[in-house]
Amino acid sequence: MKWPPECGGCCTINVAPGENIQTAIDSLPDEGGCVCLKTGVHNISATIQILSSRIILRGESPGAIVRATGLARTLQIGDASSPVSDIIVEGIRFEATAAAVDIGALLYLDSCTRVRVEHCALAVLVSPLQAPPSYVGINLSSVTDVDLIANRLDNFLVGILSQDYQGGLHITDNAIAGITGRFLGQADGSNGQYGIRIDTDHTQACCIENNRIRHFWVGISLLHNAAGSLISGNRISRSAGITQDNVPSDVAQMRSYLDSRFYAIDIEASRCEVRGNQIDLLSAAWGGIRISGDHAIIAVNRLEASVKVSQPAMPAGIYCLADAKNGFSADHVVMSDNQLLGVESGIIASRVAYPIVVGNHIDGAGAGWYGVRVDDCSDSRIDNNDLREVFFAVHLSEGERNRIVGNRIDQAGAGITATQQTNLEISGNFLQSCLLLGMVMFVRGATALLKNRVLNCGYTPNFAIGIGVYAEEVLTPSGAHLRIEDCEVLDTGISADGSQATTANAIGIGGWMPACQISGNRVGYTQPAMLEPVNEHRALLLIGPLAVRFIGGAGEFAYMFGSAQVSDNHFSGPGRTHLVEFMRVVINDNIDFRFEKVTFNNNICDHLSAEANPRGASVLLWGGHLIAMGNHIKAAANVNAMSLTNRPKIVLMGNVTTGDYINTGIVTPLPIINFNVKI
Repeated sequence: MKWPPECGGCCTINVAPGENIQTAIDSLPDEGGCVCLKTGVHNISATIQILSSRIILRGESPGAIVRATGLARTLQIGDASSPVSDIIVEGIRFEATAAAVDIGALLYLDSCTRVRVEHCALAVLVSPLQAPPSYVGINLSSVTDVDLIANRLDNFLVGILSQDYQGGLHITDNAIAGITGRFLGQADGSNGQYGIRIDTDHTQACCIENNRIRHFWVGISLLHNAAGSLISGNRISRSAGITQDNVPSDVAQMRSYLDSRFYAIDIEASRCEVRGNQIDLLSAAWGGIRISGDHAIIAVNRLEASVKVSQPAMPAGIYCLADAKNGFSADHVVMSDNQLLGVESGIIASRVAYPIVVGNHIDGAGAGWYGVRVDDCSDSRIDNNDLREVFFAVHLSEGERNRIVGNRIDQAGAGITATQQTNLEISGNFLQSCLLLGMVMFVRGATALLKNRVLNCGYTPNFAIGIGVYAEEVLTPSGAHLRIEDCEVLDTGISADGSQATTANAIGIGGWMPACQISGNRVGYTQPAMLEPVNEHRALLLIGPLAVRFIGGAGEFAYMFGSAQVSDNHFSGPGRTHLVEFMRVVINDNIDFRFEKVTFNNNICDHLSAEANPRGASVLLWGGHLIAMGNHIKAAANVNAMSLTNRPKIVLMGNVTTGDYINTGIVTPLPIINFNVKI
């Protein structure tokens, strides 16, 4: 039998207000038919039941209203003992005017297949002084191929609830509103629990598109079996309000804070796609999108926060996590092309593997916590994001093999920061106007900083650093290594508009590590006069690993390791006594920190605002064995070019300098003037 009929469901029986709808449905022939409700109010005292297949229940014209008082269910389609199929309900307004004994449901679908509910209105009516009764708008149980299209649901505790479905669920173009009441200090705060909540005992995808969801703590919730679902084009908003949350101060508190938000979209299921949704975040109680299922795609969503900046807490943005309690993890999640606008926590991935954060635009309005925060993740990729006006633009902690590539960061508190990162790569990023610092990281293993540009960072009064790296493995040989190549660090300590400059010592590139290769970088200034000339600024400052000297009956024995290769760089800037310094950190007469092998070759050093000091030099080298070849070193008159710290094994040749060499130790080849040029 063809379904629906070609006539679209011509009225088999018409029911006027006051006539019995159930009698009309029960009188339809076995092949089914269409019951049309005339315009007016149809008061019912018992649940309408559709327990046969191929039935259409529709409003004949606008204004057909079914009104129930105190019923647990207004309309029920199918039940476990009478499964039905091919049902259409359209163009009817269903109203509940009093509370049911328990949580009621206006429409209850049970054990049915191929059901469409379309262009209906469902509402719970209450007087202004009455507490709204607890109702579910549409409740689904053991259903297959259900379409809920272009309906309006008002004043519900739960809008649409699926306790089990076996495939083919489409929820599209609906307007769903929750109950309101006092919440978060607001008289008309959002008090609904779930706009759409999907649970099932079967692994089945659903499609939730283009719905308008308001006043629910959680807009859309998908539990773990709704794998492969699409959540697209929905608009979700909730009320404003003030919370009393404290700002988290460590990782555990941050996780707890994020876990306790109510999220507009909350997904446990794997392989889901969350695309093109718009979410308003008006209170720190709310969160945007939370994902704990693997292989999710979160793309082209817009999260807009509007909370008082004076409030210390803020809404959560996008949060992807591992849910150890339930055994889920958002591994391989892709977060791309989203917009996060206003004061919120940013994009945060916690305890997951292979997360990708690419092409997002985040503007924290001058008070956002993070652009991108990666917590205890491995193999993450943070790629081509535009991050601005947040405190931490990119921050990583406790991870390995993570990559930060091609991001643009502007007007942040701190540009790129990392702690306890193993085998980290940071390449091709552009950072400008980061108040505290450009990049600072605490690392292990092999770290690479390649082709980054860091401009006008670190212009607070008491702290100024462009790039800083500390390796945790400086006490014993470990194979740890740092590469900083082809980076540009300009105007550290000076704001872009020239209105602010640090009063501290400005460090262009600084590092404390067992081994490093610093090559092809440019560190310099366009406004060097902005910095205090009497301060000990440095274009490059390096500290090596632990070194120990033993003196015994057999003579002196030195334990050293590590190396520093500094080549093909252009260093320019002020510094009272040094422009480039390999700093010796002395513990006692026998223990200090130094590199065993130091190579300083083919660098150009322009030492500005240098002070003539017999113990100072533009370049101060400290290490076990030194090679300095092919460098150009220029400074003011009477400023020494290079201090070799009296090392016993030094190769010095092919350098062109304006100053002299001091603390030369034992140099090869000799005499120095024959193999180097002073101008």
